[in-house]
Amino acid sequence: MSASIWSRDIDRPRRVGRQLRAGTVWTNTWALVVDQFEEGGFKQSGLGRLNGLRGLEEFQEYKTYAQVTG
Repeated sequence: MSASIWSRDIDRPRRVGRQLRAGTVWTNTWALVVDQFEEGGFKQSGLGRLNGLRGLEEFQEYKTYAQVTG
């Protein structure tokens, strides 16, 4: 789950955000995703941390094998 808090008060979003059980809390915006930030929710919410399956690619190394026959 995620949440968005809209306010002109500079302190209110942080105060309210601490009380929310949401993996992502935006302030004065919605659905802004930055790849450098870890994503994830609480309990069984969403795909998990580090952008889900896409995040696994950060920990993988690819190797290509070529075989010549004949």
